[in-house]
Amino acid sequence: MALGWVTDSRARHWGVSKARWTKGILEACLADPKEMGSTGRRLARVFSGTKKIRITHPNGTDLEIASAGQLPTVYDGFPHPKDPAYMMSDMLANFPDGRLRIPLDARTAEGRIVATYPSYEDSWFPWASYLGGTFEFSDGKLTSHSFEDGETAFAQRYAKGRPGKDRPGLLTIGLNPKIRNVPSLEVLERGCVELVVGYNNLRGGSKSPNDTGSLCLSAAEISVDGIPVVRRGKIL
Repeated sequence: MALGWVTDSRARHWGVSKARWTKGILEACLADPKEMGSTGRRLARVFSGTKKIRITHPNGTDLEIASAGQLPTVYDGFPHPKDPAYMMSDMLANFPDGRLRIPLDARTAEGRIVATYPSYEDSWFPWASYLGGTFEFSDGKLTSHSFEDGETAFAQRYAKGRPGKDRPGLLTIGLNPKIRNVPSLEVLERGCVELVVGYNNLRGGSKSPNDTGSLCLSAAEISVDGIPVVRRGKIL
């Protein structure tokens, strides 16, 4: 349960209000798993197969990527111990949850994505976060990265990555309607999009071995094969 992440030390480290953070997580737990599951499965059908995906935003984001041809995975807040579409670890469920995870074609990426939310390193102490991120892609590869805060730490981490660290890995779309700018849970916010670079060793992925970084973007426009599916963060 994400509430366990809310500690005095993390709140100080990230410069957030512990009370607001706690309230946001508890409210997020009230989202209806059945509704998120229904919305997620509808979106999953749209992204199934090999599709061209375009993400745009007034902040300068304009990125073209492609799905890997596999059925996306819906995380609705329910455990799925007997469903072969899920991994063994999915006998458990995060709480709160609400996201659609889409494996990407590691050969396709062109353009730029600019974050509106922080990025977090999935590790324990020191709980690194990176603010104001921008990724530039050309010919399927990450060609440059920058952060307004945390660039040095990210660059050091990225330099240690293995082959495949510069390839698109996963796209996540948030499904939880109760979340709005909740620290460490921004990716679950309804209509929010997260692009993960490097990590794509799930079903249908490129077998890249490591997650080298991610950017999170709210209120974006997302189209699939030219058809809008998310507009200003609202799932159509």
